Amino acid sequence: MCPKLGRGFRARVTLEDDARGSRSCAQTLLAAARLVERHCDAVDINFGCPQGIAKKGNYGSFLMDDFPLVYSLINKLHKNLAIPVTCKIRRFEDDAKTLQYAKLCADAGASVLTLHGRTREHKGPGAPMADWNIIRKVRPPPSRKYPPPAPPCRSAAHLARKQTRKCAC
Repeated sequence: MCPKLGRGFRARVTLEDDARGSRSCAQTLLAAARLVERHCDAVDINFGCPQGIAKKGNYGSFLMDDFPLVYSLINKLHKNLAIPVTCKIRRFEDDAKTLQYAKLCADAGASVLTLHGRTREHKGPGAPMADWNIIRKVRPPPSRKYPPPAPPCRSAAHLARKQTRKCAC
């Protein structure tokens, strides 16, 4: 939360036009993050948005296929901000690729990683339940100094409290 900017304030930066082909978007993201850095506890990058507007603007989950770009965005902020960088990602159909993606985000400098247990295609009221098994698999290795080992964050969308406890890692 950014207290000086109001409760629940979110700054959204859209990496339009050259996001796939240019690393200059990492510099654009850094410039935007620096505008709010003094007012926030962390900067969160939402690589999870599956909506059509995200596809049109080339952000959210539509960047997940470009590992080098995702790495450069996280790493640029991690190396140049005094506050932590956190990320929300979606899973791939292939668990191995999801684990590779999560590791890439952590290696780039994400302090907290939230895995939405659905793919980019799983959205809307008819979407299947989150894949709790892949959420369970995405944990920092015990040897990592930062962030400290902790249970993964969970998305409890469409779940009753009883179901959430049943799926807990």
